[in-house]
Amino acid sequence: MMRTPVRHPMRHRAPRLARRQSGALLLSVVLVLAILAALAFTLSRGAGAGAHTVASDYERRRIAYLLQAGTEAFKWSNEVKCDTKAVSFALDGVTVTTGTGTKGKPANYVTVTANAFIGDGLKGVNTSTPTSPGGSLTRTVALYDLSSSNFENKDAVNASDTTLSYGNMVPVGGAFTLGLSSGTLGTQNALLSWTLAEIPQNLQIMSALLTLTASGTAAPTVNVHRMLTQWTEASATWTVARGALLTGYTGWNSPGGDYAATPAASATPVVAGGNSTVQFDVTALVDGWISGLYYNDGLVLRLPIADQSMTFNSYEALNTKTRPTLHVSFAKACG
Repeated sequence: MMRTPVRHPMRHRAPRLARRQSGALLLSVVLVLAILAALAFTLSRGAGAGAHTVASDYERRRIAYLLQAGTEAFKWSNEVKCDTKAVSFALDGVTVTTGTGTKGKPANYVTVTANAFIGDGLKGVNTSTPTSPGGSLTRTVALYDLSSSNFENKDAVNASDTTLSYGNMVPVGGAFTLGLSSGTLGTQNALLSWTLAEIPQNLQIMSALLTLTASGTAAPTVNVHRMLTQWTEASATWTVARGALLTGYTGWNSPGGDYAATPAASATPVVAGGNSTVQFDVTALVDGWISGLYYNDGLVLRLPIADQSMTFNSYEALNTKTRPTLHVSFAKACG
């Protein structure tokens, strides 16, 4: 059962935003920074002429942090119910307010302006008459429906997999298992890839879990790395990535597959003399594929420690319940 992985070009979309940044978390960070800045100012204010410089720098930084927090608070607050309501808060003599936001295209892209008003300085918070301007910041934020009851879940099913074995020049795509080994046991790496055609565009990936079924008794640590070169199940070997006899072959830049040096995920199977499952959190990797940050060339499973071996069931396993699954949960765009 041969399947050809599709190399998706980088998807064109509006400028990539800090989609995972939580407004609530950023707001708490800003509060800490503002307090630290205030403390630094207090300690330095007795330093004569230098106090004025410290105070001016503190004011600029304080306003900048609070304006950023204002736009993030708007995003966080309105993602709960897919709304565009204004938000406001006050801290350390500064009141921050936002407008209701203006929808763009796509409709979940909202432009919002945060305004900061200075009350009565460092003496306290003045929320009744915020009239002295302190600055403004306009940003476009993407709103996604973060109500967990509205999350959608999909299993990626259009998949490819194979094993690359050192010294083996014959493709083994279509085998029932994926082999891993290292060191004196010989080197084997396993490749997996999905077209992700089931996943729509303009969404926020909440989680992506790769579940594999291990067989045997060995339980070494397994690393997942992002692949950097397009490959096909029908052609991939230790030295060849893709191609055919009549059209020519494309080799790996490095035998055994081209992959990112830093693991995208890692897990240790718990195997007790039979089949057991192991999950890898590949949320960041799938998010990168969907957003267009990375080309979708799939992933490779490797053993980081020498003289170990591992076997997983492949997409060709006779027992369909033991085949790999890539389960993706995502939030739909507001609007």
